[in-house]
Amino acid sequence: MEKIIFTRQVESQLEELVMKLYYNDYFGFLVDANNYVHNIKNFIETIPTLKPRFTLNKEYGTFYCKYKHNYKTTWYIGFDREDDIYLIKFITNNHSAEYPKLF
Repeated sequence: MEKIIFTRQVESQLEELVMKLYYNDYFGFLVDANNYVHNIKNFIETIPTLKPRFTLNKEYGTFYCKYKHNYKTTWYIGFDREDDIYLIKFITNNHSAEYPKLF
């Protein structure tokens, strides 16, 4: 049975993302911002079933998977894997400054 573990940094980042999405008017209701982040977390739970790709910068994890939420935004999740344990180390999207460093 696979186990997904989030670093504290990623957990904090996802919690902050809810508030950023709401306060920057990406969503008019807090519940919608929560649902958006919940969908990202649900995707992360499927990572063991996906074919991972190698990152260029191991600081972000050895592997990454991408989650295309809509036509404008793709999320990139960096992680390390050992046996059935997946450590989620990094999350960013194609609008961030870290995005080019991942590949």
